[in-house]
Order: sequence, then structure tokens, then C-alpha cells
Amino acid sequence: MEISLPPIQKRFPPSKPIKPKTRTRTIFLLATIIVVLAVGIGVYVYETSITANAPDFKLNAPSQITTRTNSTSTSKITIDAVNRFGGNVALSVNAPPNVTATITPPNVTGSGNSTLTLSPLSGGTFTITITGTSGSSTHSVIVTIYVQDFSLGAPSGITVRTTATTISTVNVAVANQFNGKVALSVSVPSNITATISPMSVTGSGTATLTTSVSFPGIYNIIITGTSGGLKHSVASVVATPVYATLSVTNGTASGTIEVELYRAQTPKTVANFVSLAQTHFYDNLVWHRIATNPAVIQTGDPNTRYGNTSVTTWGTGGSSQTIPLEIDPSLSNVAGTLGMARGSDKNSATSQFYVNYNDNTSLDGNYAVFGKVINDNMNMVHSISVHPTDSGEHPLAPLPFLVTVTISYTP
Repeated sequence: MEISLPPIQKRFPPSKPIKPKTRTRTIFLLATIIVVLAVGIGVYVYETSITANAPDFKLNAPSQITTRTNSTSTSKITIDAVNRFGGNVALSVNAPPNVTATITPPNVTGSGNSTLTLSPLSGGTFTITITGTSGSSTHSVIVTIYVQDFSLGAPSGITVRTTATTISTVNVAVANQFNGKVALSVSVPSNITATISPMSVTGSGTATLTTSVSFPGIYNIIITGTSGGLKHSVASVVATPVYATLSVTNGTASGTIEVELYRAQTPKTVANFVSLAQTHFYDNLVWHRIATNPAVIQTGDPNTRYGNTSVTTWGTGGSSQTIPLEIDPSLSNVAGTLGMARGSDKNSATSQFYVNYNDNTSLDGNYAVFGKVINDNMNMVHSISVHPTDSGEHPLAPLPFLVTVTISYTP
């Protein structure tokens, strides 16, 4: 028997509308999540920035320090901790050889101070470098040191005659605005008198040194300046001249040229000239060059002896020993002065010398002036200067000669 069943029907609960507040809660929940995420990201970045600033230190020192030579000054060095730095900082200083510098204590832990002590040995402007090191962290500062001081200047050589006094200048120069009072004094040996006026100079300035001698010779004097703990000295050689008489001919007439030689300013040049004269090296030599530019007469070449050699060799010879170029600012190539001839090497002078018959100051600094004609005795110089010459500035016959040179230590 077949039983029939009624058709199965799917039943669903009745539909209910979504209430608005349920959507609002969902949106609020999403917004809250986004805000929390945003806030979390912001906090993370901020903490990372803090972590990047590792503990460190700052090194501080004066950028400039003014002090004086041979004095001791102190300055403060500061270590400032950064980000709770608590390490040990080793301090060191690098200074030039003429500045003694120390740091005490040489180590600072965390923040603290140390003392820089300076003792300059000379005046001028210098720089030092202060360095702090802690592990891999190193910092440096550069400090400029202005050292106040003064210096003395005086002629290295002073010529003085037994019949007169000589006036020279002493200079006081300052470094880095030194303005102290400098007391001046002079120490001398026997047979010489020297005074300084004024006896003190404040800051930079000049004083006059007056010297005289009672007996011919060479003397050493010491000029000293003192200001507090500062003391400087300078030495000068004071000497009477060496005198020489040059017996000469101008080709037709004979005469003499009297000169004084400045051994105080040009000691090696004068010693060489005197030695050659006393060994008769200069006997019977031709005045082989008579020039107008520069205006000089020149002799001293052994190739010209007696004048019976080829003029092509004149001016090429000399003595065996060379002497260095001696330049003194007080001596200039003016009319009547004697100078040493030389080759292209400034230190190649031997025996040849010249007499300026006009001013030739363009030669200054390149040719050593070592003497001067005295007693208004330029007549023979001028007579030789107008002697006829060939195109090579060599004299024509009858030849002018330097016959002999006689040396004396008194006028």
C-alpha cells in the first residue's frame, strides 16, 4: 500500500531588519582599531629616536688664550655628559715645540673639569689641539695661543774709530700687543764705552746706542732688555777699521788710494783681502775693467799681472779660496765704496774687487761692500775711470796698475 507524504517545505525565520546601532558599533570598532594602530606606530617612532641618541660627551675649552713668554697660565677644560654619559674621558694636548702644555687631571669621568697649563718659550701666535677620547668616541678643539713678548734688534757689526763716537739704533719690537716697560742695558769689555738712551722703552720703540773705543781692536758687546720675567739679549761686534793704502798708476801718473775696511760688518771679506795683500797677491795687477754701467774700476785678477797676457783672459782669474757673500744693510754701493766682484754664484768671490766712482745702489744686496775710500782721496780713482778702453771695457796702453797694497790697523 503506497503511502503518500505531503511535500517537504523549507521554513526560514522571518526576516528582521538590521538595526542602525549595530552598523554604528561596527564602524566604531574599526575606527578604534585604526586609532590604536596609529597611536602604536607613533610611539614606536618616538622611542626609536630616543634610542638613537647614545650617551656621549662634549669637550669645551677657550678658543683663544693670551699669555706671555716664559710665564705660566691656566685655563679650564670642561667635559659635559650627554644622554646620561658616565664613561671615562682621557684628555691629551698636542702643542708645538716652543709651547709646553699639560692637562691635569688627564682623565674625567662623566661630567667634570680639568686644567690646561701653558708655558710658552717664545713670542708669537700658535695653535694647540685638545682631544678627549672615551672608547670609540673622540672629540677635539683647537685653541689659538697669543703669546705676548718683545724682541731686540741691533746692528750685528758696528764700525767705530778711535777718534770719534759711533751712533747706532736699538729697536724694541713687540708681539701680540705687548705693552710692558723694557729696561735696556749694555755690557762691554775693557777699552770700550757704550751707553743707551733712553734706558727704557714701553711697548715698541727705539733707543740710541753710543759707542767709542780707546784702543784699536775687535770687541763684543751685549745689549739686554728686561720686562718682568721676560729677558732678551742681542750681541754686536764693535771693531775699528782696517786701513789699506793702494799704490796705483793711471797709465801715466802714480798715486795712492787710501781706504778703510769694515771688519765689523764683513769679517770674512776683510780677512780675505788682508791675507791676499800681505802675501803680495795684488802686486802689479792691471785695473782690467773700466766700466760706465755700473760705474766701476775693477782689479784683482792674477791673469793680468804685469799686463803682458792676453786680454781674453782678463777678468776670469782669481785666488784659490772663495768667500761667502756678506751683506750688511748699513753698507751701500755709493761712490767711493769698495765691493767684491764674483761670478753667477753669490758665494764665488775670491780676489777681484771694484771701486764705485759713482753711486751704484742697484748692486746692493748682490755684491758685498766691505770698505770705502777716505781722506777725500778719489782723485786717482777718477783718473783711472776716464782711461781709454776697448769695446770690452779693457784699458788701452799705457795700462793702469794696482802696484801694491799696504795694510795698517791705525789711520
